[in-house]
Amino acid sequence: MEPNPNFKDNVRLKFAYDSSKDRSRLAKDRLDNLITTFRAGYLESVGIDHGLTHGAYQKIWVLQKNVASQGDMGRFILGLMVPLLLIVMVAMGGMFPALDATAGERERSTWETMLSTATHRINILTAKYAYVVTLSAMAGMLNFLAVTISMRSVMAPLLGDRVDDISFSIPFSAIPLILLVTILLAMMVSAFMMIMAAFAKTFKEAQSMVSPFVTLMVIPGGVLTAFPDIEFTTGLAAIPIVNICLLFRESIAGIYHWPQIGITVFTEFIGIGLMLWLATTILKYEDVMAGSFEGSFGKFLKQRVIRKGVRKDMDK
Repeated sequence: MEPNPNFKDNVRLKFAYDSSKDRSRLAKDRLDNLITTFRAGYLESVGIDHGLTHGAYQKIWVLQKNVASQGDMGRFILGLMVPLLLIVMVAMGGMFPALDATAGERERSTWETMLSTATHRINILTAKYAYVVTLSAMAGMLNFLAVTISMRSVMAPLLGDRVDDISFSIPFSAIPLILLVTILLAMMVSAFMMIMAAFAKTFKEAQSMVSPFVTLMVIPGGVLTAFPDIEFTTGLAAIPIVNICLLFRESIAGIYHWPQIGITVFTEFIGIGLMLWLATTILKYEDVMAGSFEGSFGKFLKQRVIRKGVRKDMDK
């Protein structure tokens, strides 16, 4: 603190802060608020001493009103949190069943026994796929229900008394759409995880193959949580996972962009069809089914699918 040479009876404050550290920036903001409050109080007292009324000193009165209803605020908070949690739960709910139904069977030496039973191979894999999809979809739906019911209790410590002014409810019209998209997401994710795990010989090896995929699924939800103003455009509706996050968020808010919803559902069906086509392609190779193929899904895709397609084009 030092006298201000330009103004009599004024002081000049000098303080240093480190903008690369949160604590330092927070301390600077607090000090700025204290100085601003002191300056406003001082000016008001001087004005009153010179005969100004409180109304004349204030001059402009600002009244703020939040036009969002209790339900709007609750759906906004749910729209930030639920899409990310729902995608994580769908992925995690199907991950371990998918690994156990493929690499786990192979590690326990029951894979070959099951394939030798008196039924077609496709029937066995269809049953496994239905089992994984069911658990994945149920995990997503049950966690969606649990989060919706418990959100008030979760947010109470953060919002304090303001939580009483918020209603955490979801429009009934959004529930069928959310359930449909959850099932489609579970079908696509389960198929891909089973395909990846089919190339692993042990459970841990399969887990290392599938875990990066689960991590990539979480990123869109995290981005949308950090940037809630991202709009559900036609272009984003064609991007897998991202379209699911945006559709969940808009549905929870009671907003239905039907062209984008149609593109999202169509994209999910395309993804499911692609995964099932890959699965049927893998069934044709005995070394993959028997576990003697050396390599990952990427190596198989490069050697058996891409190169085969190139050779067919060259033969023509």
